[in-house]
Amino acid sequence: MQKIGGFLLLVFKKYIALFGMIILLVSCTPRKYEDISQDPAFENILNQKIQTKVELNATGVTFDSNYQKSVDYIFLIPNPGIAGPEVIFTHKIPVGSKFRIIGVLGHVKKDENVKYNIHYKLKSLNQADNLEYVTLIKEKYISEYTDFIK
Repeated sequence: MQKIGGFLLLVFKKYIALFGMIILLVSCTPRKYEDISQDPAFENILNQKIQTKVELNATGVTFDSNYQKSVDYIFLIPNPGIAGPEVIFTHKIPVGSKFRIIGVLGHVKKDENVKYNIHYKLKSLNQADNLEYVTLIKEKYISEYTDFIK
C-alpha cells in the first residue's frame, strides 16, 4: 500500500511540474498591442511629425510562438538593436528620416485602467522607405532619438 501511495505522489509531482512548464511557456508568448489612440492623454501627440536624430534600426519582429516568418510589427530601435528567432529582418533608418505619428499602441491593465509599454504607431514620410508593416517606436525613444518638426 505504501508503494502505491509513493507512486501516486511521484506521478502527481510530475504532472504539477509539467503543468508549471506549460504555464511558463504560454506566458512567454508576447501579447499584441491594443490601440489606445482614443485616450485623451495622447490627443496632442497624434499627427505630430518627427525626424530621426540618429540612425535607427527598423527591425521586423514576429510575435508567433513558433517564429513563423510573418512580421507583426517593425520596431524602430537604437543600436545595437536586437537579435533572436523573433527577428525577421533588420535594416537601417538614416538620420533625418521623417515620420508622422498616426496612433498609439500599448497594453492596458483593465481593472486599473493603467496603460503601459506605450509605442507610437508611425507612417513614413520618406519616399525611399518600404515600411509596409505597422511601424512602432517606444514612447521613451521619441525625445531621445527624434525631434518634433513642422
